[in-house]
Amino acid sequence: MNSLNMNHIDVILDSVYRPEKVTDVCKSVDPIILRSWKRCVTHFNMEPSATRGARVLTHQELLDYRTPVEDFIHIAKSGLKELHKQVAALDYVILLTDKHGITVEYIGNEKYDKQLRASGLYLGSDWNEMHAGTCGVGICATEMQPVTAHHTDHFDVINTALTCSAAPIYDPAGQPLAVLDVSSLNSPSNKQSQHLLLEIVKLYAQIIESANFLHHYNKSHWIIRFGSLEEYVNVNAPNMIAIDEAGTIEGINSSARFFLNPNTSWQDKSWDEMIGKNITSYFDCSLEEITSNTPGHRSCIKPVKLNHLENKIYFSSTTPLNSKYIFTQNSQSPQQQTESFSAEDLTSSLSDLAGTDHEMQKSIKLAKKLLNSNINFLIQGETGSGKEVFAKAIHNESARRKGPFVAVNCAAIPESLIESELFGYKPGSFTGARSKGSQGLIQQSSGGTLFLDEIGDMPLNLQTRLLRVLSEQEVMPLGSDKTVSVDLNVISASHRSIETMIHNGDFREDLYFRLAGATLRLSPLRERQDKDYIINRIMIMESSNADIKIDDDVIDLLCKYHWPGNIRELRNILRVTFAFSDKNTITRDDLPEQFIAKLLYSQNSEHHTQRPVQNINSDALLDPKVEYIVTSLKKNKWNITDTASELNISRATIYRKMKKYNIVPPNNLDC
Repeated sequence: MNSLNMNHIDVILDSVYRPEKVTDVCKSVDPIILRSWKRCVTHFNMEPSATRGARVLTHQELLDYRTPVEDFIHIAKSGLKELHKQVAALDYVILLTDKHGITVEYIGNEKYDKQLRASGLYLGSDWNEMHAGTCGVGICATEMQPVTAHHTDHFDVINTALTCSAAPIYDPAGQPLAVLDVSSLNSPSNKQSQHLLLEIVKLYAQIIESANFLHHYNKSHWIIRFGSLEEYVNVNAPNMIAIDEAGTIEGINSSARFFLNPNTSWQDKSWDEMIGKNITSYFDCSLEEITSNTPGHRSCIKPVKLNHLENKIYFSSTTPLNSKYIFTQNSQSPQQQTESFSAEDLTSSLSDLAGTDHEMQKSIKLAKKLLNSNINFLIQGETGSGKEVFAKAIHNESARRKGPFVAVNCAAIPESLIESELFGYKPGSFTGARSKGSQGLIQQSSGGTLFLDEIGDMPLNLQTRLLRVLSEQEVMPLGSDKTVSVDLNVISASHRSIETMIHNGDFREDLYFRLAGATLRLSPLRERQDKDYIINRIMIMESSNADIKIDDDVIDLLCKYHWPGNIRELRNILRVTFAFSDKNTITRDDLPEQFIAKLLYSQNSEHHTQRPVQNINSDALLDPKVEYIVTSLKKNKWNITDTASELNISRATIYRKMKKYNIVPPNNLDC
């Protein structure tokens, strides 16, 4: 063992066993690192001179840890990807572990895959202090505090080249849930070089925790956001409380807990006492003031004093997505009461989904005719075009509106879990199953509407089971030998061509006929004739300023853009614009720079992409695939490879269809 390793071992032993002889090196050790060293030696009986190496779980062991937090992982993924973009250039890797320190999600650099796996910076690695000794994840999982374990802070000499910055994530009930960690095989020797990185990790841990909190509560609870700065309450206020209609606190995130109890730690049981109290125990105002909002808006910012603090804070209250606004004033006109719905209710009526667009009005008319006829709908449209909103509107106007609307994204649920999620299971059906079993989403939707989004991504074996459920109107949970009767009405949706998938053997034709009693097609935003109507509807939903207006030239710019992300992209652009503008009128200068750049690019290339397609052979009308191929070719700017990938067909098939029906790309028309 070399002298550097011996010195590291001596520092640990001196710090733990001989504090009276502590050297200057020992004195410089962070207290949180020293506490971990002591736990390793005295609690876990670890020898500093012994090298343990990385402990990586088997695939089945990993599933046992990953399955209970699968929903959380799905919510966290977007945040992990954004964080990785910030640090990837410096070869950092992202680890998301559960509360035990087991890595359940990972983003790294394939170039260093072998070294990262050997060092334990990989999916399935165990960074629990009990097994890995002092490390960023291990300390964070134990003390639930942000920490950087840099080089010789690590207990095991084999890890002294690593740097790890970790921050805790709490569940909506305030209990430890996960640890977010950013690590590297190589970094500067000075620990201060990691200070900014730790702040970034803390920020993203907070973002992920907030996203999980909102996912858990925003459909059925009022969400109270608060902070010291008025300008940032609706933009970046980390403090959130979930209350019911009586004002009882049902959930409170970690940031809000520390804000209201600055002298406590997560181990302090007084945190638990906050749950069940009324919000007025902390906010010096009435429940009526907390839950009243500007008509037509889900939230507005108000000042308030906390009962135990002198300084003023600002808060906004957001209504539950699944209920209408609660107004305490009786002076509202019927028109105001009609406009006082949540963002989702503003589009709860089929008539609200379109202005003068002919194609949308045709789909709406068909939906209204058939919505109470027990016919299943298939909604086809590009990603972001509003398929789920359309499905919810059908449900809201149908005779089933008093029943549940259960939305399932077949592309978002891992293939290993989709069967148990849809059909439910009995206790002990598989490793990781809940002790009381689970009812299943199909059974939960009985009497209401089951919305199967991205139905084209459902595995073939489950398509067979779903077909039987639709035929027999009964479901059999996993691990059970008895069926349960259900009253089903199904609306499915896909951005893919189901007919093409059937042709390729990827989708059951008999299931298609069950699901597609009527097919509704939603036009992409770029083709719609009512963009100004959609812009005004979204403005009502997203702006907290009741008097806000948009310049005509801004509306003109928004209408000219090609909107590859459709209504979802438009909504995100307007949301950012409203959040950062403090004026009553939105001008071109308020639009995000990134959007302006994309708009200019699309205008400069317009003469390439907007030229008409050569007249297609009339025989094409007899081939149902041609419409989808041409639409996809336009969307992918006539890139054959991207089109083949999107439609899940071979490039040869596309070339054959183009040749057969005289489909010519715009830039080849002159030839």
